[in-house]
Formats: sequence, C-alpha cells, structure tokens
Amino acid sequence: MNSGTPSIDPLAYHRLRAPQQDGEALVELSRPTISLTPAARQQQQRVNWQLDLDRIACVSRAREAALQLARRHTGSYRDLPELPDDPAAPWLMSGHQPTLFHPGVWLKNFGLSRMGTLARGVAVNLVVDNDLAAASGLRLPLADSGTWRSETVLWEQPTEPIPFEEKPVVDGELFRSFGERVARAIHPLTKEPLIDSLWPVAVERHLAGEPLGRCLAAARHVLEGELGLRTLELPLGELFDLPEVVAWTAAVLEQLDELHRVYNRGLSQFRRTHRIRSRAHPVPDLDRDESWLESPFWVWQRSMPRRRPLWLRMSGNGFALSDRHGWQVEGSQLREMLLDLRGQTRIRPRALMTTLFCRTVLADLFIHGIGGAKYDQLTDAIMLEFLRIEPPAYLTMTATVRLRGREPWRRAEQLALRRQELRDLVYNPQRHLTDSQLASEACRNLLDEKSALLSQRDQLAARHWGIGRVNEKLQPYVAERREALIEMLEDLRRNLREDQLLGSRELSLALFPSQELPDKLLDLGKKVDKLSITYR
Repeated sequence: MNSGTPSIDPLAYHRLRAPQQDGEALVELSRPTISLTPAARQQQQRVNWQLDLDRIACVSRAREAALQLARRHTGSYRDLPELPDDPAAPWLMSGHQPTLFHPGVWLKNFGLSRMGTLARGVAVNLVVDNDLAAASGLRLPLADSGTWRSETVLWEQPTEPIPFEEKPVVDGELFRSFGERVARAIHPLTKEPLIDSLWPVAVERHLAGEPLGRCLAAARHVLEGELGLRTLELPLGELFDLPEVVAWTAAVLEQLDELHRVYNRGLSQFRRTHRIRSRAHPVPDLDRDESWLESPFWVWQRSMPRRRPLWLRMSGNGFALSDRHGWQVEGSQLREMLLDLRGQTRIRPRALMTTLFCRTVLADLFIHGIGGAKYDQLTDAIMLEFLRIEPPAYLTMTATVRLRGREPWRRAEQLALRRQELRDLVYNPQRHLTDSQLASEACRNLLDEKSALLSQRDQLAARHWGIGRVNEKLQPYVAERREALIEMLEDLRRNLREDQLLGSRELSLALFPSQELPDKLLDLGKKVDKLSITYR
C-alpha cells in the first residue's frame, strides 16, 4: 500500500446517533486530530493511487474546472462570496439532495462556511441532483379540531420519480402558490416561517426555466448568502460531465473487475460488522451476468430519464456500455466514449462513488451527516483496497432542532414509567397501598401470607401459584390507582403522538421561524472552532 500500514480499521463498528435534546449538535471528526496545513495536504495528494491516471494532475485539473463551474453556477442566481486568491487553498465540501431538508442537515452548510473561513479555503456544497425527486411537497403539522395531524402541502401532483437533474416544475400555478399555502398552514405554530423568504426565489428560478431541484437549492443558497454564509454550490450532474472528471470515471471503469470484487467484499464485511441481514442495505451488491459487470454508476437518457444501473463489458477489442434495457454502445477507447455520450446520455455516480471522488480528488475535508458518515466507512474500505491509499478524515455534523421545543423522548420516558407502574400493580400491588389500606386487618393478613410465600425455598410451583393468588386478592385495593394510570397512559399516548409530530427533527427548515432558526444554526456552526484541526 502506498501509504503504508493503515492507521484505522474502516469497518470497525462506530456508533453515531443524532442528539435527542432540542438545540444539541453532533460535531465529530473521524480521527482525533487532523492537519489541513499546506504540507499535509500536499503529502496526501502525492500518495498516488492504483488508477491509470496521475493523481496530482487529476486533482489540479479537476479542482480548477470544478471551481470555474461552481463560480458560474452560483453567479447565475446570487452574488459570489469572497474567495481566496491562492489556487492551492484548501477545499472544504459537503453535499445533499436539493430539497428543503431539516435543520440538522442545514447545519452542515453553516459548519462548512465557518470552516472555509477558518481554513482560508474554498467552501463548496455539492448539489446531489442525480438522486430521485420523489417528494411532491412538504409534510407539516396541521391543527384540526383541537388536535394535530400530519398533512402534505403539494407543490405538484405526485408523478413517477426521476432524477432532480431532469425534473421540471410540472404545475406552475400550484408551484407558485406553494409558499403562501405552507405559511398559512403553519401559522398556528410559526408566525414568520422561513418559507416566506425562500419561496419568492424558488418562483423566480422557476420562471427562469430552471428544474425543480435548482429552484429549491437556489432559494436556500440565496438565503444563506443573506445570512453571511460564504459558500459556492456545485451541481453534481454538470460536475460529472466535465472532461477532467470524465477522465476519472473512465479510469475507475477500466478497473471495474477489481472494483467489483472490492465493493462486494466490503459490503459483506460491513453487513457482518453492523449485523445487517438485508442484502439491499446499506446498498445492494453489484451484480454480474456472464461477461457483463454492473458498475456503481447510473445511466439514463435525457429523452427518457429513468435511472438504471450502468453495465460494462470488457473484451480485447474494447468496451461495451449498456443499461440492459435496450441501450448499448461500444467503442475501443472508454474515455472518448464517455465524452461523446455527454449531452443526451447521463452517466452519474452512485452515492459511494460520489464521496469517493469528492474525498480523493476535490475535498481536503468532507462534512457528512450521520447517514453519509456511516456509509463512508464502506467508502474508506474501498479506498484502502481498491485505490490503495489511506482514506482522508471526514467530519460528521448534525443537530436536533425541534419546532416549539417539543421533545418526544421525554414523553416516551414518562410513558414507559407509567406502563411499568401499571405492570407493578399486578405483580407487586403491596408497593402501592395507602396507609389506611395497610391498617386493614384483611390487607395485613394478605401481606403476611405473601411474605411467607416469598421466603419459601421449596415447592416452587405451589409458591408461584400462591403469590399469584395473593396478588389477585390485593387487586381491589389498587383498582382506583389502576383506573387513574390507564387514563394517564391514554393522555400520554395522545401527547406523545403530538410531540412526535410537532417535535420531529425531520420537519423542513422552511417551517421554522425566520430569525430564530438561522441564529441557532449560526451559533451551533461555531462548534467547528473547537475541533482539533491544524490549518496553518
């Protein structure tokens, strides 16, 4: 291995859990300390990989092209942030699908901007627009006759999911009225929600002809600029059409046979470590059909944007690419084939390949949420065995911010305690007797009988039956407490359902107060200041 013996076991079990309490954040490096000094970054990049592609040249060219794309894309809808003049400045990256995600996901962008400032580097958020646009609206709590229920406010009628990159705004009228309808629905909980600031920009981008994902992402990014965040946005689809990135994709696919073996073996080890039985989690194995190999990339046609696995067949004469559903091309030079396909055919990475590329080519440090961090243990294993390099560190960052401060876990604890007390009334009713009940001769006789049975060490079956009979005779004494507990449990269940709805950490950032949530995330984002990172 180029970097020597690895200092980490990438597939060792590591528990990551979202904070339970409102306003708490998880900010954790994958290693105790890391260095982002120029010397450390240069040393990392000088360690070559097992690809037929010079790593230093690939990193330099890809970063230059990606930076130009990010500047051009960001500048199409907002002013550019101030960027460092040094072309060797460190890159900090994060990424997510272009949705109106929950505050815990949004915190990554606040941390990203903060770290970009600390490192005097380039902070880039990857817009993961190769994922499927499955949602057709936002779920939110809706007041209904004194109770609360979950309701979806639509920006379009549900349709078959297609990649965000291709997804148009289908119903312009419904889309334009979405912000007003959400604000009206959430008004009992939030008087000035962020949707009021977000949606005019989304509508503006829609009128400019942008697809759905770009409308949503631009709305959020414009707001981030107004809040003082200094980041660029980089659309994944356009990124993987850059010639400098196509060269990397071709180099990976040329070694698909080895990647196939490493990928599936890493998945098997990951499932054993995490005791996962499903063959579909965290992602499915790559398949094989005689000489055809399934790759960790997607393919679809612009004219028919149904995402399918990209398959590859290698022979002495060259390469064949297929989706195994009627589309197939052949050629002798894979890189030229991929370059020629751009425009009408989309070839995009799956999740593990996305972060593999970002962390080994573009980013000096990548910021994950919990899900990405868990799956990137597998990416680390692929880096070690396929690329033969030691994986760079990453940061895991998320928060729990609840609307109205509801904390379902507290109510769940109360519910568990009351259930235990109800059970205790059956098996230990003597613990719940009042002083006046204990003064009763009949009650004392039953307690004496139970005490004698408990001290008995033989005839266990008779002992067990006798204790049950005494407990049953004591039930009338605790009947009133039982009725009260049953009523309390019903109230707790109802309140827990409301807490789970109103206090869900998954509620969209668009539903939160326009001043309160950004202030909270700006404050939580400063937690990156305390990380053990050397920048200079």
